[in-house]
Amino acid sequence: MMAQRHFHEFGTTREQLAQIALNARKNAGVNPKAIYRDPMSMADYLAARMISYPFCLYDCDVPVDGCTAMIVSHVDAAGDCRKPPLTVESVGTALKGRPSWDQWDDLTTMALRDAAAMLWERTDLAPRDVDCAQLYDGFSFITLAWLEALGFCGKGEGGSFIEGGARIARDGEIPLNTQGGQLSAGRLHGSAIAIIIGLALAYVGGVSTGGSKGLSDVTLFSGLGLMGGGMLRDLAIIATAYGVRFQEIKKAGLRGVIALFLGVLVSFVAGAVVAIGFGYTDPVDITTIAAGAVTYIVGPVTGATLGASSEVIALSIAAGLVKSILTMIATPLTARLIGLDNPRSAMIFGGLIGTTSGVAAGLAATDARLVPYGAMTATFYTGLGILLAPTVLFLAVRAIF
Repeated sequence: MMAQRHFHEFGTTREQLAQIALNARKNAGVNPKAIYRDPMSMADYLAARMISYPFCLYDCDVPVDGCTAMIVSHVDAAGDCRKPPLTVESVGTALKGRPSWDQWDDLTTMALRDAAAMLWERTDLAPRDVDCAQLYDGFSFITLAWLEALGFCGKGEGGSFIEGGARIARDGEIPLNTQGGQLSAGRLHGSAIAIIIGLALAYVGGVSTGGSKGLSDVTLFSGLGLMGGGMLRDLAIIATAYGVRFQEIKKAGLRGVIALFLGVLVSFVAGAVVAIGFGYTDPVDITTIAAGAVTYIVGPVTGATLGASSEVIALSIAAGLVKSILTMIATPLTARLIGLDNPRSAMIFGGLIGTTSGVAAGLAATDARLVPYGAMTATFYTGLGILLAPTVLFLAVRAIF
């Protein structure tokens, strides 16, 4: 949506956006640990399968398994390191717009706009002092938006800035994602919960097969996808950015936790019933559509994990969008009837309904002070859905069908 709006307002083209992916692939070619190192041309890019316009396959990052470690300390404790330490000059974490993808005040950019502004406010350095930029490229457009937000080019000038790729090449004006980025080198997701569960399941697979095979060779788990995702971290991001009072979180207690699990389960079951009613019988299809009823993020993540078709994934997104829109409309109309007038009820409401955009917009029309509480649990709901849908809930559906 943001990319399309940028295209519409500033005349950005797919050929311009392609330079982010082409540059990443070229840089990955000299990184022996990169996932995709084969050369890629503009023709290859334009011929790739479309995922969601204007993003084709090569505009999307490549999830991989692995781990990284970073040691952070006071500068005084780094004096005896074998190699010179890197110092952190400035950090920006601001979020001043609405905590929602589709309710953002400027749909040609996103929260990175505010984070970038804070970053430069905390240092005497300027964009001209940067020798290279390692920018997030979960989707290619996000990198273009970062280039604009950080001031490497003007607002709306990202497309023309990267056109041809010379400015962002390794020998260019601002070398970009020199290791290949997440588009070609690979993306490591940061979910400790998923890692712990994955290790436990790997142990089970090793024991049950005598250590000679893996989890995928256990019939029960074949075809199963374990996704943790970065959604779980958004709980803390929203809470800190919007000044949530943690005393109120504590008061929600067990009821809030129950609301989360109950909300995911009820939405999933309702979606599964609808899927079956429309004639779907394959467990992957049913699970994907049912996950879409949880949220329009859980649906496509689950579908991609389990290998669902593009058509079924599209249906899962549609189911989530319908839920989000209905939530936006119904929340202010029913708030008084359900006692939605305090932080605790907002948290339970967010946990039961789960669609962050719908909950945030609905609460904003009801009482803006309740938005961070409802949005916080709704976001955590999405993370929980991503954990449960392609794993436990898929197993349940497969056991039945």
